[in-house]
Amino acid sequence: MWTELIRQWWRMMFWWLPEQQDRSEQPRAERGAKPAAGKTEASTPPRERAAEAPQPRTETAPAAQADDLTVLKGVGEAMQKKLRGQGINTFGDLAGADADELTARLKETQPVLSRNRVQEWIDAARQRSAH
Repeated sequence: MWTELIRQWWRMMFWWLPEQQDRSEQPRAERGAKPAAGKTEASTPPRERAAEAPQPRTETAPAAQADDLTVLKGVGEAMQKKLRGQGINTFGDLAGADADELTARLKETQPVLSRNRVQEWIDAARQRSAH
């Protein structure tokens, strides 16, 4: 009874983690069994097939052409990734952006972001792109 209660609590507390089948729940024959030589993709569970599939690259621009936007005050790795997702890869891109429009697009994922902060980034990017 207590072990089931703990399992349920664990599932509720860590719902975002992928579930793994407990080794004790597997039939004894499956634990040490090797896959059959003629095993096809259709017999592979979908979760395993997804893990075997190659992951696509998420980088939007080549690293040689993109500026390091984290040198701007208030821009960290996460915000740089969001800016790159909006098509802003260089200081010139940021310098040419409209503060109101960019703030509105970034607020979809970062609701506490202010227009003044975005304007500071744009001003700093203008200074950097002028040099």
